[in-house]
Amino acid sequence: MPSLPRLAAVAAAVLMSTTVTVGSSAAATDPARATSAVLAAASSDVATGLQVPWAMVPLADGAALVTERNTGRIYRVKPGTPKQLYTTVPGVVASGEGGLLGIALSQGFPKDRRYFVYYTTAHDNRVAMMLAGSTAAPRPIVTTIRKAGNHNGGGLLVMGNDLYIGTGDAGDTTLPQYSSSLNGKVLRVRYDGTPSAGNRWGKVFTMGHRNVQGLTPAPDGRTVYATELGQNDQDEVNWIRSGGLNYGWPSCEGRCTDPRYTNPIQTWLTSEASPSGISSVGSGSARTYYVGALRGTRLWKMKIVDNRVVSRQSIVQGTFGRIRAVMGRTDGSLWITTSNNDGADRVIRFAPAP
Repeated sequence: MPSLPRLAAVAAAVLMSTTVTVGSSAAATDPARATSAVLAAASSDVATGLQVPWAMVPLADGAALVTERNTGRIYRVKPGTPKQLYTTVPGVVASGEGGLLGIALSQGFPKDRRYFVYYTTAHDNRVAMMLAGSTAAPRPIVTTIRKAGNHNGGGLLVMGNDLYIGTGDAGDTTLPQYSSSLNGKVLRVRYDGTPSAGNRWGKVFTMGHRNVQGLTPAPDGRTVYATELGQNDQDEVNWIRSGGLNYGWPSCEGRCTDPRYTNPIQTWLTSEASPSGISSVGSGSARTYYVGALRGTRLWKMKIVDNRVVSRQSIVQGTFGRIRAVMGRTDGSLWITTSNNDGADRVIRFAPAP
């Protein structure tokens, strides 16, 4: 593995060569292919031979749990160690974009052993609680999220005692604007599935979303950034916060001028992104955010100040194929998963983050 000084030098060189200030004429074209081979050489495989890994969550011992969409399996992966089957979630019915999707650990996971999974069944999408090391069946806490061949959402995030859930519109563009529907929303619930305090519409925290797959804390630790896949024109990162906000889909794709709707903090052409996982490395003003791009086959690296994207870079463009899950770690490393559906998908580690 390359030395830490060498990796730091690589990261600095890439930053100097590819940073694009938002609003500049180069922002829309931002090629990073010249540096992709260098960054690829600075990466290492944590696990190989996976079948559409969808989400990751870090463990305290340096390992991580990784979900496989099409098999319902969860693997424990760690650098230098063969992947281990952690469990298989019963009742997963994979079809199209549905299957075993998001995963999140309870705030007290080391003691209470609770974790949460988002998955597709024969009848719906749902979120269930499971116990590590237990053979007990998953305990559903949110059910009847409509399923479809696509737009199933799947994002999960624990912040304190609240669980944030990103859902999709299940291909029905009427659902995001119905507050009574769980589709096309960011839900916020307690660990038992009851609505969190302060929600305007029961379990529904925000509405007007198309397909939310990635969720990560904003720097304030109280609000959330969410990736959202657009239709034909604009993909988004949205700042999710209280106030009964409506993010506009299907009336708005990307930014619009209708005051009823909340605009995204970042947009891309759908050919550049199709954003899935989102995570960050660092803290405070030094925090850097990363977004995995499926159709765009790259990572987007962003600086966000006062909930505004002030710079962005396209890195490892075309190097690994489709990139889905993204996970920053407290040791300064960044882990990603490929999503090429070829039976050879990987978990890849950059140390330090590029």
